Amino acid sequence: MKLEYVLFDMDGTLFNTQPGVTKSVAYALDKFGIKVDNLSDLNKFIGPPLNVSFADYYGFNEEDVKKAISYYREYYTEKGCIDCEIYPGIKELLAHLKEKGIKIAMATSKPEVYAVRILKNAGIYEYFDVAKGADLEGKCIHKIDIIRNVMAAFEDFNVENAVMIGDRKYDYEGAKEVGMKCILIEYGFGEREELEKCAPFKIEADTHTLEKFLDSLI
Repeated sequence: MKLEYVLFDMDGTLFNTQPGVTKSVAYALDKFGIKVDNLSDLNKFIGPPLNVSFADYYGFNEEDVKKAISYYREYYTEKGCIDCEIYPGIKELLAHLKEKGIKIAMATSKPEVYAVRILKNAGIYEYFDVAKGADLEGKCIHKIDIIRNVMAAFEDFNVENAVMIGDRKYDYEGAKEVGMKCILIEYGFGEREELEKCAPFKIEADTHTLEKFLDSLI
């Protein structure tokens, strides 16, 4: 392959969003009388769509899921959104890829309005040719749909010359669905066992080794 497009997940790939996400989930759960002592127990909410997580992990029905997401956004919009940190080396990696003429995109299950705000707040929005995320209405929340939206935003997108970079199985599954190679990184929120089960194109430990591998594809 000759690399032309790189798609990045956001949570656990570009940013450590753990503080803002888990505090927002804890705020929502508190509204239902559920107390969380250790915020790290809520790391499982980072990555998948919220409606899936509230239903899977707490058995919420459809009505309660909607309420929980509303409470979550109440906190997240005001405080949680920018309570995150860009991972070391990400800005340098984006600048390097841009210099090489690579088209850069974001494909995240986080609502697009929040994701773009985070990119701008971190001063890296300018590196992205396309930035796609979920909608707030719940019509487009799955990784596969968001990846397809990214592909549609480029003229003459060639999936054979593209890679998806993420930290969870959802990134791998979405990429696989469209026939795209996926690189999974170890510094995010996915456990090593989860990454290996996916058998992705490559597993990288950090942004330094990731940059070297991407260079080998250009």
